[in-house]
Amino acid sequence: KFTRNDGRNIMIPMNHLDNHDKDFWWQSPDGLVAFLGGKGTNLRYRFLDGSGLNIFHHYCMWGYDIHFFEIVAPGSGNGENQPPELKPGKVFSHRYLLEAIDDAESEKLLLSSEEHPWRERDQVRLENAPVYKPGLNILQERLGRQDDRGFFQANSECRFLPHHPGRRTPGVLLIENNRKPLSQTDPIINAWELTLGSDNWHTPIESGKIYEISVWVKLEASGKDSFAVIAAQYLSQYNQAKPSWRVERSPVFLSNKISGKTGWRQLVLRTPKLPGPYTCTMNISLELHGCGTCYFDEFEFRPTS
Repeated sequence: KFTRNDGRNIMIPMNHLDNHDKDFWWQSPDGLVAFLGGKGTNLRYRFLDGSGLNIFHHYCMWGYDIHFFEIVAPGSGNGENQPPELKPGKVFSHRYLLEAIDDAESEKLLLSSEEHPWRERDQVRLENAPVYKPGLNILQERLGRQDDRGFFQANSECRFLPHHPGRRTPGVLLIENNRKPLSQTDPIINAWELTLGSDNWHTPIESGKIYEISVWVKLEASGKDSFAVIAAQYLSQYNQAKPSWRVERSPVFLSNKISGKTGWRQLVLRTPKLPGPYTCTMNISLELHGCGTCYFDEFEFRPTS
């Protein structure tokens, strides 16, 4: 929870979802930010002497660290903000107290708070975000507001249909596109995207392993050049915690392709043996190129060696 600049105590879910729950919140000058609901792990960060004036907080979508920002100039309202003018020798100070609180005080603070406003577009986003879990995914469950799990993200003409008849059980990912290309240089690619790996808090990816990505597809292509495919690319980090640290992207790897009007057929992509020492993420894309309707079901990501 935190004390907003209007004095209200606001409660927001603490998770790794990339959404406006983590946006910049304007603090009360003498307010607090508290991390609550654990057992023996509750912390309160209190601003002292009004030093929270013009301070905004945001907590990281990667870690759980808190970012504090002081806004020193008004915005233009149109996104074209000029850098603030700061006099030489200007000193910024911020005084605070970080303290542990007991479980009873934590519960009391939570009860005195209200949930932050929930926007319709956020609910729409969650309705169209199916959960990913390690193993076979039969695509029946939507992502919840306070989940901290993986999820498939829609790109363009994509819908999640948890009750639609799938290959063997209800639940599919759908891509449906009827827009024809405007020109030869205007390829139409719609995709469901998923990012896995240690840097996304689940499914660590091991160096030296070969991974298999598979999904079942039913395609009703309406264009002669339309097809479905899996694409994947991994990122590897080298020389961590050193000045020579770098990140390298692999080429994009593709599965077999399916085109035409088909029953359920399987797409399979096998990665090469992953390099060392640390592959941090695997970006996976279930793609429909061109026009048509494509259903995806029974997605799986697994090591083969």
